[in-house]
Amino acid sequence: MPIRGLTDRGASFPQIGTLRKGAPKPDKGPGRDLKHFRFDSDDVDATERFQLVYGDEPTNVRVFLPFRTAQENFEAWQEHWTAGALQHRCDGETCVLWLTNRHTYSQDAKPCPHLNVDKSERDRCKPTGRLKVIIPELRRLAYVTVLTSSIHDIMELSAQIEALEAFRGDLRGIPLILRRQPREISTPSGADGKRRRMEKWLLSIEAAPTWVDLQLQAQEQAALPAPMKLLPAPPADPRTGEIWDADEDADTPAAPEPVQPTVPSDRDRMLRKIAKLTSEADALELEVELLMPLEAMTDAELITHGKNLRAAIDQAQSVDQAQTADVTA
Repeated sequence: MPIRGLTDRGASFPQIGTLRKGAPKPDKGPGRDLKHFRFDSDDVDATERFQLVYGDEPTNVRVFLPFRTAQENFEAWQEHWTAGALQHRCDGETCVLWLTNRHTYSQDAKPCPHLNVDKSERDRCKPTGRLKVIIPELRRLAYVTVLTSSIHDIMELSAQIEALEAFRGDLRGIPLILRRQPREISTPSGADGKRRRMEKWLLSIEAAPTWVDLQLQAQEQAALPAPMKLLPAPPADPRTGEIWDADEDADTPAAPEPVQPTVPSDRDRMLRKIAKLTSEADALELEVELLMPLEAMTDAELITHGKNLRAAIDQAQSVDQAQTADVTA
């Protein structure tokens, strides 16, 4: 039996690192935004392999998704962190995880404490997205978490992964490319807090071109129409070969199907012979006892019945011939 809260959390691979968008945090404030990925890991082997393949400033990383659905691979919540501790996690309205007064976490649902409360931006819970990926060059069945707090990243990744799921059904096994790409977005900046257009290096994920080529070829083949069936030949006179016009002469009978001669079976021949003998017996006014219908008799019984008919007919004819001889004498 599972232990509630310990062994009932579902299947998961080990986490061996994080792909981050920002530089390491200084003593005060957040780290500066980067134009490339920063791989952060305590796993020495994973760090060395990533560095060997991608170098210091990769903007593209080849990945696979470890789970079947978009929801299993990508999760996004509103989270409130203070001094390195998660205070609560919510969907914008209802908390799904929160820190109690006893410094333990509860999963009992309760309203978000920041809902409809006017607080400074620092105190509000902020969006956080986590995408689980497998980097094949690390040669580990373990995932790396791609971390972002950008609402633009969360919206784009969610839409792109859901589109892949709708296209394929199962997200596992699709070779993907995770990118950092420059985009101009509207964001608050400056002391006045006004929104301005600024360039940000955002996240996107898409299928590798070689996989896309194969999928499009397969879909093109599947979309081809089925082979056309040939129409039957028009009716024609079997003797002259003249084609009949059904519209002009609808009453013209169809050409008769050639009749294949049938060869009677042994039983059919016996029944015909017995029918002939029965006619002869009727002409001689003989009464032949029939214990069962002919159709119910076996072949051996038909043969015996035929012999009895033949013997009765021969005897009657002999009597007639003797009487005729007496009369003429």
